[in-house]
Amino acid sequence: MRITILMENIPGKPGIKAEHGLGMYIETEGRKIIMDTGQSPLTWENAKTLGVDPLDADFIVISHGHYDHAGGVMSLCEMGSKVPIYIQKGAGADFYNGEKYDGIDKRILDLPQLRVVDGDLKIEEGISLFSGFRERVYWPRGNYKLKVKIGHRILQDDFRHEQCLLIEEDGKLFLFSGCAHNGMVNILKRCEQFAGRYPDFVFSGFHMMKKGEYELYEERSIQETAKFMLKSGSVFYTGHCTSLPAFELMKPIMEDRLRYMASGDVIEL
Repeated sequence: MRITILMENIPGKPGIKAEHGLGMYIETEGRKIIMDTGQSPLTWENAKTLGVDPLDADFIVISHGHYDHAGGVMSLCEMGSKVPIYIQKGAGADFYNGEKYDGIDKRILDLPQLRVVDGDLKIEEGISLFSGFRERVYWPRGNYKLKVKIGHRILQDDFRHEQCLLIEEDGKLFLFSGCAHNGMVNILKRCEQFAGRYPDFVFSGFHMMKKGEYELYEERSIQETAKFMLKSGSVFYTGHCTSLPAFELMKPIMEDRLRYMASGDVIEL
């Protein structure tokens, strides 16, 4: 398994660009997969610098309906990509962060290669998508400012449009998420229910980013999340919406089980 971080908030090496967003290029023994596309064509500029051709991908997975994970889709299609694009049902709704539109480019919804998933899906042997998150244990506090507009109503986004990619290879289980808006504790529990066990490796933001300092109860929530993650036995690669302050709170608890992934990093497992 080889994972190239095409886009993340922080540059990991000289010559690599960074912006708020996440995009990963996953190479398994038989497939090449794009998991999220960042927020702009800068993702594909990084791909070129890193020697990755996104047009070689077999399919694309969009983790949820926010612009910073699907913003590179249209530019990739304009480059010639026609491979299937998997999004969860509802990911094309009108999402807002305060008054700022946070949703995807609506043109994506008209693409002929779009595959709208309703719940879980087995793409092929060893590669699946799962959703259906029910619990809200240590649900990220930052979610409460994220809304969805339905008709004339502005409602709390419940993130039912979020999905995770699960890959099994050589007896190892790899979980890929975008922001873990449903909370990493709940995603791990759902993975155990779906796959029968926790993943060996997880690649995801944790949506713990906050402007200003954390309140004491927020610090405790982050630390309790870290303790659960440690008990899962998984190794976590994180970045994007996790934030460095949250990472630094979790690192003393998780030690080698928690690692930062930056724009341009190449991880071989």
